[in-house]
Amino acid sequence: MKIRSLFAICAMTSLLPACSSMDHKTAANSYNDGYDHAYMSQVEKQAAATGTTIIWVNPPLAKNGKP
Repeated sequence: MKIRSLFAICAMTSLLPACSSMDHKTAANSYNDGYDHAYMSQVEKQAAATGTTIIWVNPPLAKNGKP
């Protein structure tokens, strides 16, 4: 029984690093959806400081982007 438990623990710990191998920041930065994310981030930070929640129904478009 101890050998099965040890084998299961070893198998699980060897699979955990595979979940974190993808770099999510690079994938998100390379995608251009045409929205003004800098402005949206600024508004959301100001809203968070006052405890307000922002829900973007029609997000602002960037001046040089296309949705």
